Amino acid sequence: GGKKMPIKLFTREGGSGTSKYFDSHILKQKPISKNAQEMQSIEGLIEAVSAEKGAVGYAGMGVLSTTNAKLKGLKLKLIADTESVAATAESATGNYPLSRPLYMFMDEHPKDSAKKFMDFCLGSNGQKLVKAAGYASIE
Repeated sequence: GGKKMPIKLFTREGGSGTSKYFDSHILKQKPISKNAQEMQSIEGLIEAVSAEKGAVGYAGMGVLSTTNAKLKGLKLKLIADTESVAATAESATGNYPLSRPLYMFMDEHPKDSAKKFMDFCLGSNGQKLVKAAGYASIE
């Protein structure tokens, strides 16, 4: 709910990971509105959505933490009779309808540098950086 006004849709270019996820999981490979304006960068999308009344777009969770409150995530629900869920790092662990996991893979016998990198990412210092970037931590 909000004010009655035309909605202006902004989308990412087709090559972005966020765009590919949105196309396959939300649009189910159907074309997006012909009125959608494609932005070449996430920065351009943020600027366009924040400058235009009635504008909507989509971006990864970490982007919200970098917009200095210019934008906010939408509360969503999958089923009409359920409660809406806010876009937060906590809800991204599975409650938010548009959350997606990020997987990291490593060779069974990794190089020492790869093992150290993975250990850092999964350790407390790496997870602090994940949280600071606005993403959901594994902790």
